[in-house]
Amino acid sequence: LVTTPLPGFDQDLWTPHAAFNASTLGRLVREWTLVRRANIAFIESLPLSAVTRMGRASDNPISVRAACYIPAGHLAHHLRLLRHGTSV
Repeated sequence: LVTTPLPGFDQDLWTPHAAFNASTLGRLVREWTLVRRANIAFIESLPLSAVTRMGRASDNPISVRAACYIPAGHLAHHLRLLRHGTSV
């Protein structure tokens, strides 16, 4: 069992260099769709016994079950920003 904590990162330093504005909406949607399908495939492959396992991410305890909800919460966050006209 691997117990190495996953480090966090400062998104505010990383995202300005990703050039998202240079991409088309169609390409961003295709990329998002592929990442979503990969996340779903990974989550579906986990044995039921894995969901209660614990680890550390960004120096905080987290269960596998909680980590599986992060992509959905992240999407909800960005959709809320888009609906309110806030920068993503």
